[in-house]
Amino acid sequence: TRGRALEPPPQAFPPLQIGASQVGACVGVHPYADVDELWHGLIYQGAAGAALERADADALGASLETRDEAVARILRNASAETRRTVATARLAGLSGATSTRDIKRAEMLVAAAADAAVARGE
Repeated sequence: TRGRALEPPPQAFPPLQIGASQVGACVGVHPYADVDELWHGLIYQGAAGAALERADADALGASLETRDEAVARILRNASAETRRTVATARLAGLSGATSTRDIKRAEMLVAAAADAAVARGE
C-alpha cells in the first residue's frame, strides 16, 4: 500500500498452558480456588504475559502490586480491629494448616478482612 506505514507483526505468544486443577477451579470443582487470581495468572502467563501486564498497567496509569503488598497497604490505614482480625486469621489459618487447602483458606480469610476494610472506607 503506497504511502502507508506497515504495522509491525503482532507479538507471538507461546501456547497457553492450563492445568487440570485450573480447569477444575474454573468450573467450581475446586472450592478453595481464587478464580480472580487464576484468570490473572492465565492471562499474564510467562515472560510475554508479564510484559503485557506491565504494558497494560502503563496504559492505564496503574501500578502493580502483589496481594500481600495490597493487604499491607490497606492495613496501614485500617482500624485496630481490622488489623487484629487479619492477624487472627493469619495465625489461625497457618498454625493449624495441614494442607495447601488450609493455607489457601487462611489466605482467603485475610483477603476477606482486607476487602471488608476497603468496603468500610478504612
